[in-house]
Amino acid sequence: MIHADTSFLVDLLRDAARSTRGPATALLEEIDREEIRVGVHVVCELLAGAEGSQRPTVERQRVRRLCGSLVVSYPDERFAPVYARAVFGRSPRWTF
Repeated sequence: MIHADTSFLVDLLRDAARSTRGPATALLEEIDREEIRVGVHVVCELLAGAEGSQRPTVERQRVRRLCGSLVVSYPDERFAPVYARAVFGRSPRWTF
């Protein structure tokens, strides 16, 4: 199983738009038998980018088509506390 990030998927979308075989497409061809997963946050970032584009309708369709071929992982109840500990461990201690 491969877990893809936003940058990789943006590169795939760019390769497809240019009809080129860039590094992302080449890697995808190498791992063609692997299941590719993305976090729901990656899908959110891609759709946000589509909304901000010059052609949002077209870009949303491209993103949805790409994500339709992937397994989207959704966080469960463990996500928020784990995220909070990760952020707190890397950030200065704030008081509210």
